[in-house]
Amino acid sequence: GLTAAVLLPLCLLRSLASLQYTSILGLLGMIYTTLFMAYRLYDGSYAADGHYHAYMQEHLQPHFPPEPEERPMLALVLVSLLSTAYMAHYNVPRFYWSLKDTSPGRFQGVVACA
Repeated sequence: GLTAAVLLPLCLLRSLASLQYTSILGLLGMIYTTLFMAYRLYDGSYAADGHYHAYMQEHLQPHFPPEPEERPMLALVLVSLLSTAYMAHYNVPRFYWSLKDTSPGRFQGVVACA
């Protein structure tokens, strides 16, 4: 109900140009989250002897690579996920308008299959 009340007016817009500022805000949020996660990774807060590690249930405790030199390679996975998410959202209008017999129902089917 609430999601439809927020998303329906956005779906009915002829141009998404008015959303550019919230898109920038979302991008800044992703950058902040990435930087904060990197900070927590390198300050050791969630490491086995870290400040927050003892407060988490065992099955929720993170498992980091043992060697710090391995960590930047794993950060590339995060960069890959973030860039793919950004590109997918950026290209949605182009994908929508490239459909034959464009309709929200057809696009929903394409998204579900993807």
